[in-house]
Amino acid sequence: MTEVVTYLRVNINGKWTNLGIVADETEIKEHFKFVEDLLMQKERADELEKEKNDAVLALFNQKDYYGKLVSEEKQRADLLQDRWNDLTKKIEDAMIFIERELLHAKEHYSKDDIDERIQIQHLNSFHSGFENVRRKMKNLEIKYKHRNKEDDE
Repeated sequence: MTEVVTYLRVNINGKWTNLGIVADETEIKEHFKFVEDLLMQKERADELEKEKNDAVLALFNQKDYYGKLVSEEKQRADLLQDRWNDLTKKIEDAMIFIERELLHAKEHYSKDDIDERIQIQHLNSFHSGFENVRRKMKNLEIKYKHRNKEDDE
């Protein structure tokens, strides 16, 4: 059995000293095997740490991506709501205008004037058309609110 003496220069409490280690060949082989195992475990731990960091980064990126999608959908919903409100206002304004024109035409209606009768017929037609559109929009709005209420529950 061969003994090996190894000297290591170490710093103990700020003072350099030589440290002698005496070991036989078997102990040295076991020690190197132990050190190799430790290095392999350290390498695997580093790989796992990197995989974990990559996974965390991917989750953050995915969260950012979905956050952006949600933000874009909210913007689209707001834009659609603005358009809906604008359309509703325009229809209401058109209804008021047609009602005024109808009232004015009926007040000044001459039974003998064919153009006035045609104008009143057109105004009545427009009025009923806008009334149908307004009713359909109300139904859509009710359906939309009902669907959103179900989604919230």
